[in-house]
Amino acid sequence: MHRTLTVFISLLGILLFSQCKTDQAMVPGYLHIKSPQFNTKADGTQGYNSYDFKDYWVFESGIFKGSYAIPSEFPIQKEGKTVIRIGAGIKHSGQNEERMIYPLVKNFIDTVDFKPNQTDTIWPVFSYQDNAVFKLVEDFDKNGLSLEFNPVFKKDGDTLIKYNGDDAFVKGNNSGKIVLKQDSSILELYSPVLNNMPKFSPTYLEIDYKNDLPFTIGIYATEIDGSVKQIPLIVLTPKSQWNKLYLDLETEIAYHPIGTQFRIFLRFSNNLTSPVQNPSVLFDNLKLIYLD
Repeated sequence: MHRTLTVFISLLGILLFSQCKTDQAMVPGYLHIKSPQFNTKADGTQGYNSYDFKDYWVFESGIFKGSYAIPSEFPIQKEGKTVIRIGAGIKHSGQNEERMIYPLVKNFIDTVDFKPNQTDTIWPVFSYQDNAVFKLVEDFDKNGLSLEFNPVFKKDGDTLIKYNGDDAFVKGNNSGKIVLKQDSSILELYSPVLNNMPKFSPTYLEIDYKNDLPFTIGIYATEIDGSVKQIPLIVLTPKSQWNKLYLDLETEIAYHPIGTQFRIFLRFSNNLTSPVQNPSVLFDNLKLIYLD
């Protein structure tokens, strides 16, 4: 009986000692991730380096640790050199409750030498994927415009102008500004025809906007039999500050048969129950991008 008790006490002591050693070994280091930098090519083919990353998706040695606000600081229970990978998080198609890693942007990767109670700081620098294809880029700073007026809706005086006033996206640079002269006006712009769009490949429309009039973004799909379908995708509600949208087009494009031609459209309508007097609608950095 006494021998059994002695063995039990000994085993208990070993377990407690082992637990103490484990606890000592798990003193964490800390990772501080600063606000990001986003780079685009200097030749202008990727447009302006506009972004709105909402959170960081952090992987430690390939294991997902969680998503964190920007900037962030949190413990990492690891000692020694560790590979940290960070994905840039966005609101999926403008939905605040749907967050995801933006697939068109490379993950940031760094190796951190963690030590107990030590804080290591990294500054993520993001850029587009190497195989990103820019089918459309409109930043209003080049000659001409890549957008066309839909003549069905065009009224005298309603137009799109280049605007570089104080509330442009970048002061001194051009943004697009919608001018509607009549309360009942509807003005629709659409992109050039988009051929050979990929199926089942990440495809996004990016746009920055500031507006006191709601407007609709969608696509026209012209299928090989000549039939044309207009598909509204999202209505952007008024925003008093500049806002950015990452609109996922992959599913909608994949729904249509191979050979379908597409146009992106933006429809601005003041044909409302209570029309907006002298509406102000600004937008910029319109990009259609997919992975090849």
